[in-house]
Amino acid sequence: MSRPAWVRWSAWILLCAPLALPAATLQAAPSKRLVISQIEETRDLRTLDPLWSMDVPIPGLMVCDSLVRRTPEGGFRPLLAQSIQRVSSRVWRIQLRGGVRFSDGSPLTAGDVKATLDYIRDPQSRSGMRRMVSYVDEVRVLNPRTVDVVTSVPHALQAHFLVPVPILSRQQLDRGGEHRRKPVCTGPYVLDGWDPGSSVRLRRNPLYWGRDAYWDEVVVRAVPEPATRLADLLSGGAQLVGDLLPEMVPRVRGAGYRVLVELGVRTAYLTFLFKPPFHDARVRRAVYHALDRAALSRAVFGEFAAPAVSVVPRGFGGYAEVFPLSDYDPPRARALLREAGVPLPLRVSLDTAASWVTLAQVAQAQLREAGIETEITVLDRALVFDPQRLRDADGGRIILFLALDNHMFDAMRPFEAFLAAQSFLKAMGYQPDAETDRLIQAYVGEEDVRRRLDLSRAIQLRAKSQAPVVWLLYPDLIYALSGAVRWPGSRAGRIEIRDVWPR
Repeated sequence: MSRPAWVRWSAWILLCAPLALPAATLQAAPSKRLVISQIEETRDLRTLDPLWSMDVPIPGLMVCDSLVRRTPEGGFRPLLAQSIQRVSSRVWRIQLRGGVRFSDGSPLTAGDVKATLDYIRDPQSRSGMRRMVSYVDEVRVLNPRTVDVVTSVPHALQAHFLVPVPILSRQQLDRGGEHRRKPVCTGPYVLDGWDPGSSVRLRRNPLYWGRDAYWDEVVVRAVPEPATRLADLLSGGAQLVGDLLPEMVPRVRGAGYRVLVELGVRTAYLTFLFKPPFHDARVRRAVYHALDRAALSRAVFGEFAAPAVSVVPRGFGGYAEVFPLSDYDPPRARALLREAGVPLPLRVSLDTAASWVTLAQVAQAQLREAGIETEITVLDRALVFDPQRLRDADGGRIILFLALDNHMFDAMRPFEAFLAAQSFLKAMGYQPDAETDRLIQAYVGEEDVRRRLDLSRAIQLRAKSQAPVVWLLYPDLIYALSGAVRWPGSRAGRIEIRDVWPR
């Protein structure tokens, strides 16, 4: 009898473990300083909490390690985990690497893994990582280097979910909120200075278990203005700059700098405040048919984005082309509005943040062609989904946002965020349906990749009929590097500091 798929898949992970061993030929260069000018991966640096949000990996994943990291080929490479094995349909067994110490000198144990996952699971922690362990029912310590993660349902994807989760010291977590100011972790760097809202300075961790960190010092600056980030590069003030605008690329290349384009993990999407008229799925579908995603993508990002035809980009788990670009159909949008009894033109607010006004303006023009007149309301990013603001609104609204970093590289991320029973859209008046949630549960537990893809297609078709979200496009990540930096790319959806070397 052939072995179950989960056994074969677990064995594959174990076989891949040697790939994580340090390469003796890659040694640290002396007296090297790296300055990074960034915004999306740091936000405003008001907190250093590595467990605050999976969308903000810097500096958390420079000072902390996760159990596994994703390889450019789409597999897993162990970090703190020597191996991860699925020993039953609901149990993942993690064997930790030996000889690893936290930056305070204490040894890494299974108790630290349990403490971290239990902290994230606790609603009182308000951790943005909680969705990564939402199916975890129990974390059992078997011995100092072995821990079992027990899920509430059969879970074929839990290893994916652990990719963005950093492991912190149990002793520090027991001391309260100290980890939000100076986290104690096992990563290649440790905190050396912090200017809240502006920058953070890191130095090499002398206790790092892996190959030496390549930089003596790393400075990360949170710079919201694109022009300032570009000036940082051209003046020599930064050697690695993120979040370049597409129109800046010719100038950067013309000045002799290298441009690195990485596969984007962020999603540009529209959703709704589900008050009238957006309580009616026909009105939401009208918005979907009114938008030309291909033209939207070209107008704002040029060659540096892919229009959304699935809930995830091509190459991600669960990718299925359920939203073809041929669905752009303004007459169909007008017909749906008339069918719903909506007088034309429909006048509504289109809420967004300052960073995405251009995207909102292109969408505004397209919606107008279908009889939907929008007034763009520009808000601070933190206020776009503010519960009080949405409760006080006197009618439905369209919301344009760019976020939902998908570091698990799987459709499960948008399924859980938007469509499952615990969808964050419930706070805005959306009611997920039970059949979709049942299909999502089946997707999570399905071991066979082909059957899981069939389930993904079924879930997306239901999402298309209900239209709680309109997936617009997937922007690439555009970085610029000076000649002092070597980074071949990581396909990790973020700056992976272990892959950034001095020349």
